Amino acid sequence: MKTELPNKALENSLYEQVADRVRSLIEEGTLQPGDRLPSVRKLHQQLSVSVSTILEAYRLLEDQGWISARPQSGYYVKQMLLKAPEEPLHSNTLQQDKPVEISLAYRVYASKRDPSTIQLGAAMPSTDLFPLATLNRLMGQVIRAQPQIVHNYEVPSGCEALRHEVARRLMEAGCSVSPNEIVITNGRPRRCLCPCKR
Repeated sequence: MKTELPNKALENSLYEQVADRVRSLIEEGTLQPGDRLPSVRKLHQQLSVSVSTILEAYRLLEDQGWISARPQSGYYVKQMLLKAPEEPLHSNTLQQDKPVEISLAYRVYASKRDPSTIQLGAAMPSTDLFPLATLNRLMGQVIRAQPQIVHNYEVPSGCEALRHEVARRLMEAGCSVSPNEIVITNGRPRRCLCPCKR
């Protein structure tokens, strides 16, 4: 799959445009510290530019401290120095206690516990259709290998390691997508079962 470079003003040379594209992949988190960059040959095929242009772009990123070259291995994203977060400001305003009412949403969720309720709002097949014995055996293996995962919850957008891997695979196919632009839509289980050690 071929990817075109964005249309930029003529003031930027072609190798600078390539460097900007790779830098944006690093800034968006698609490529993280320690990740291997696409090979010179692969990027040459994806962007339809010369090998020397790719090499010049990688040299520029290396000079700027974004990447480093490893002999006989390729180019890798360098560990960037992160700025320490600022200390949050303390608020002096006091909140008044307010009575809490049981909301309609709570009553709807509570009704889901009733086995006679038909779940029309969820696109989930009946558990009678699942190979439960096999699934339970596999989940047991994962939990024994990573016992901490049963105590952690993922962010609403899904497992970060899985979103990162999806973004990397899309990058190899020629698409520039940030892990933050990917949402893992299946919310069950709410714990991550991929090998991300979480």
